[in-house]
Formats: sequence, structure tokens, C-alpha cells
Amino acid sequence: MMTSVAAAPASTRRGLFPQDSLRRRDKRPTSASPRQGAANCACGGSCPRCQAGAAKLAVDKEIGGAPLLAEEGVEGLDYDIGGPDAGVPTPTPVPATPTPAAPTVTAATRTGPTYGNCRAFSWVVDWATTGRSGFIVQEITNTNTINACDGTARAAPSTPHYWEAWSVDSTGAVAGGDQWVRGARPSTTGSWAVNGSASFVSTLDPAAHFSTTAVPDANGLMATTTAPGNLTNPAYTRSKSDSWDCCNDHNTHTHA
Repeated sequence: MMTSVAAAPASTRRGLFPQDSLRRRDKRPTSASPRQGAANCACGGSCPRCQAGAAKLAVDKEIGGAPLLAEEGVEGLDYDIGGPDAGVPTPTPVPATPTPAAPTVTAATRTGPTYGNCRAFSWVVDWATTGRSGFIVQEITNTNTINACDGTARAAPSTPHYWEAWSVDSTGAVAGGDQWVRGARPSTTGSWAVNGSASFVSTLDPAAHFSTTAVPDANGLMATTTAPGNLTNPAYTRSKSDSWDCCNDHNTHTHA
């Protein structure tokens, strides 16, 4: 006797488990071992894609991660190990350009310093600088005390505080030197001191109003009694001082 048998459901015909159907539809291997990745590639495992997949799977195994499909492992590899630029050395930073050194200013003695009788003094120097096309500006501070032999105070002949300038050409040549002079004052006692601080600047500060007639002590140089606003730390300093006594047939000096 023939017994009719009902047709099995579609899911049963394809397999007992639903995942069997998924395995048939997805032709990629469910295990992502390097060997299976190579078996599905014509290269036999030697191309960069298969090698990258193998490297990814080795990382997953080391840290206990779940295995990925071979293609998924390759796709995720860029995010996990740094992408196509991984391993490129970090560029070496370019050193910053050093700030140029400030121009130097020096003075070489031409004559002196010579101390004469009763306050007389002379010292002549020649300037030199590494600056070009600008000016040497010297700040001068004078202090003076002059008394007659009876103790009466005499007026000091020097400007107490001023700035004077020498032009410097494109070769560094300086127009002229500098002379510190003190005139003799017979039958007096007293002391004097002068301090100079020189700097190089590219231009004279217009707000300082340099002029050849502003300061008699500058002897025709561009000079001013208004402090320039563009001076930096002085590149060169010098000083001299003296005290004297020319009263009651004395003629003594103490200088530095």
C-alpha cells in the first residue's frame, strides 16, 4: 500500500537549522584562519590583502576577540592597525629660525685718556659696529661739582643728560669719532663724572627730535635731550671721572 507523505517544509529541506541556509547563501568562510583566506584567493596567501587578513586574525586571537569573516577582517584592519599610512615615520620638526644677534658697538682709543691741571681732561675714541645703514646713538650722563676756593659754587658747563648720534653707512663705516673734554678751572675744587651707553639703531626716533643745534656739548652732532623710544639694551658702555683741588697752591687729582 502506498502511503502519501506530506512534503517537508522548505526550511527542513534546506537543513535542520536555520543557520545552514545562511551558510549556503554566504559563500565566505565562517572561520577566518589565514589558510582559509588564502584558499579563497588566487594568490595562495601571498598578496597584501591576504597577509593583512592574517595579521588581523592573529591580533584577534591574541586578545581573545571573536573571529571575523576574512573580508570583514580586511575591511576592519585599516581602523585597527592604523590604515594605509601605518608605519610611516613621523616627520622631524623643522627647527625655528634663530633670532639674529643684535649689532655690536665698540670704541677704540685714538688718544688719551689724558688728565691735565685743574679739571682738564681729553679722550678721543673711534667707533666700530657690525650694524649697517643706521646710527650709533650714545646716551650721555654728566655730573659736575665746581667750587671757588672760598667755597662759592660755580655753574657746571656740561649738559646733564642727552643723546647724540653718528651715522653708519652700508659698509659699516662710522662718520667721525667721539671726544670727551673737560676744560681747566684754575683756583677751584670739585669733581666730575661722565657715563656713556651706546646702541645701534636703524633709524633715529622722530619723536626725539634730533638736531645738530639741540645740544652744544654734542659739537654739531645730531643730538637731543628727549629720550628716544627705540633704544634697546646698550651694546657698549664706558665711564670716566675725576676730582681735583687747585686752591691754595694745590694741584692734585684723583681720577678713575
